[in-house]
Amino acid sequence: MNNISREPKNMIKYLIISLLFLASISQVSGQSKAENGGDVVQLSGVVAGKSLKFIPFATVKIKNTFRGAIAGLDGFYTFAAREQDTIEYSAVGFRKQYWIIPKVANTDKKIDHTPMLERDTIDLPPVVVSPWPSREHFRQAFLNLKLNDDLMTRARRNLDPAVLAELYEQLEADGHEQQSRTLMNFSNSFYYAGGQTNYNFAGGPTLPYSLTSPVALYKFINAIKRGDYKKKKNNRSNVRSISGDY
Repeated sequence: MNNISREPKNMIKYLIISLLFLASISQVSGQSKAENGGDVVQLSGVVAGKSLKFIPFATVKIKNTFRGAIAGLDGFYTFAAREQDTIEYSAVGFRKQYWIIPKVANTDKKIDHTPMLERDTIDLPPVVVSPWPSREHFRQAFLNLKLNDDLMTRARRNLDPAVLAELYEQLEADGHEQQSRTLMNFSNSFYYAGGQTNYNFAGGPTLPYSLTSPVALYKFINAIKRGDYKKKKNNRSNVRSISGDY
């Protein structure tokens, strides 16, 4: 008897719980339908200000969500939303603005909206920046200030030959001087191509082997002694060829 009497009570309990659960589901679905029950529309426009034609990189999103878009450099934005959604417009230095999407009558479901944001300017009190923490420090610094040198004294000190010589030793060559040196080195290397380095001058040009070869100099001196370079009349056959001796 006890088991039979408990079954109707359990059934009634389960029935009440099921009814409450269904009621909560219907309420949540009704709320979501009321909030987002509209059709999907394509929202576009330009975010502008009262004194500006457009506001670049403004934030346009559905309120309390992360769905939206960032306006471009020209303030243009576009994204998909639903009818009756609350759109939030915000930008740095401007007050936020809200707008509810109305019902769209056209068949293509497109709507344009250009909000006019107001500036949100905060005036701060003026601040005077001083290198001295107090008047006493300024007075001490002013009294210790040395202003003995006039313009002529400074010019003479800057044009001192010792100072200029020291700067000349430390100063590197500029672009024009570097270019001239490089072109000069190229020219010398091309003129004496295949020659021998002139070790008498550090970094100097190369010289032909014949001018630095002892054997070539010896042959050249002997040719002068023999008179090989003298002009002879009607005896060209006796002229010795000395090509390649130096």
